[in-house]
Amino acid sequence: MTEIIIQLKQILPSKITWQAIAFFTISVVFMAGANAGTLVRIETALGNVDIELFDDVAPQTVANFLNYVRRGDYDDTFIHRVETGFVLQAGGWIFNPENGGFSQGGVSHIPTDPPVPNEFDLSNVRGTIAMAKGSNPDSATSEWFINLDDNSTALDNPLNAGGFTVFGVVTESGMNVVDDLVAIPTFSFAANPVYGFPGFATLPLFNFPSGLPVQTSNLVLLNKVSITELDDDSDGVVNSIEDAAPNGGDGNGDGVPDRLQANVASLFDALDYPVTLVAPASTRLVSVTSLGEEFLVTNISSVGKLFDGINLGHGFFKFTIRDVAPGGAVDLDLIIHSGPSPDTYFKFGPTAADPLPHWYKFKYDGQTGAEVNGSVVTLHFQDGGRGDSDLIANGEITDPGAPATNIGNSGSGNGGGGCALLPASIYRNYDGSWLLLAMFIFCIRVYRRLSPVDR
Repeated sequence: MTEIIIQLKQILPSKITWQAIAFFTISVVFMAGANAGTLVRIETALGNVDIELFDDVAPQTVANFLNYVRRGDYDDTFIHRVETGFVLQAGGWIFNPENGGFSQGGVSHIPTDPPVPNEFDLSNVRGTIAMAKGSNPDSATSEWFINLDDNSTALDNPLNAGGFTVFGVVTESGMNVVDDLVAIPTFSFAANPVYGFPGFATLPLFNFPSGLPVQTSNLVLLNKVSITELDDDSDGVVNSIEDAAPNGGDGNGDGVPDRLQANVASLFDALDYPVTLVAPASTRLVSVTSLGEEFLVTNISSVGKLFDGINLGHGFFKFTIRDVAPGGAVDLDLIIHSGPSPDTYFKFGPTAADPLPHWYKFKYDGQTGAEVNGSVVTLHFQDGGRGDSDLIANGEITDPGAPATNIGNSGSGNGGGGCALLPASIYRNYDGSWLLLAMFIFCIRVYRRLSPVDR
């Protein structure tokens, strides 16, 4: 793949062309089964960011990055800089509240290896990942950034620290998650030299009421960063996971392995039950992922009493349906192979009546909504309409949501213990009631066991 990129860079140097080919080149490699670079997965509360590294183009930089990955140094660090239209930066800072408050000793930089020599070669276009550093060209250590736009004019300039070394590219599915992360509100914190706190000008935070101390739950954490494997159909689910689906990796029973179908994705939910998503053959699925209780906590202010008496026995799912006719209708089947039988579906996002993202019951209204037929939840979408999280008729539909069971009507769903969500008053006023929130998360986990650029 890296050879393809180098050739394209020489032949097609324009900025517009680079924005278009970044994802094309990685798709070619995945479909053709060529010698792809090392794959790394970054797990966040909003989904997984998969990155293919350019082992051959920037070997020392890749080796340096993988040293941190293999040691687990990036695990539980937080994204400390988001500048819309420029970069998302991470790879340096961790918060240990036992050492003090956020700006009073709790934040520290992870240990770093010796600086890596600059290996600038490829252009800093949207979707690429590059090393952060100071003015010295050879000063990069652990921090990295993802280009959110074509930054080649500024970051490829040899007079700017020798140019910034691009050493990988985020997959198409991963960039969907990156765009969601970039949408999180950011806040500014002044430096505190007494405690060695560097200050952050554009720190993204979940559920943060200005003026209160920053808690770990507010930070956008890199929960885990690890080496992963190929995803042949680029839907966000790696081959081995799809191969573990029922029917020998054919979750929808059509005779074709799910890992080879762009419109079918099989994975395991937050409680390890197998689930299969089936979109129309003319479309494709990207950014498919299952999420646990941390996804609900990323926007607790909108929970209300909506989930009282509800068992979220399969956690949450996120996916995007691509290649939809702009403004057209499309149906997706969510097949629940085992575990609690759902009787409804909840969505997260804006609606025409309430443009702020919020949770709501996705009832079928004759055009959009969820219909439940035994173990199959059919989701009816309209591009740009109710249920489409961007409310724009742009040929794609994004869905964060959750199948659910009304405990009041059917007990715990599968007789396996169950755990209803706590009343939303706990979340609505979260002014110190974090113990109750912790109890909620503990309950879910028990149920699971039972079943800068710096310069």
